[in-house]
Amino acid sequence: MKIRTMQKNDLKTVYQLGKSIKELRFTEKIGFWRKKNLHKWVKSSNDILLVAEDKTQIIGFLLSMVHKHSKSAIIENLYVKKEYRKIGMGRNLVEECLSRLKKKGINDVWAEINQRNRNAINFFKTIGFIKGYTFVVVEKIID
Repeated sequence: MKIRTMQKNDLKTVYQLGKSIKELRFTEKIGFWRKKNLHKWVKSSNDILLVAEDKTQIIGFLLSMVHKHSKSAIIENLYVKKEYRKIGMGRNLVEECLSRLKKKGINDVWAEINQRNRNAINFFKTIGFIKGYTFVVVEKIID
């Protein structure tokens, strides 16, 4: 199993996985990232987008956005297929992301997690993240 930078040819699989996971939905109307946004995002040299592979099958991914001016980053999404959990793959994805962020001079990293996703909250706590404040998401779709 290995972790590598997400490539354009990974987008279809990552999109299908992301769309199928209710915990990655931002609100009822706003689901996983739009395809066109992922296509633009994967071209970014600023952000960290990773996939975990078992042979040639994508078994997980991490999407992280860097805010250069504040020297901070957000782990937007982390996902590992159920059959690959509890073997360190999520930890490896986060550690690889943190290592790359450190090389970019990033000082602060936080993760956005649905407050009902207790497993994800507990996972991040076990790897040294501390629980911050709870926010409410309000949305407006601009046509």
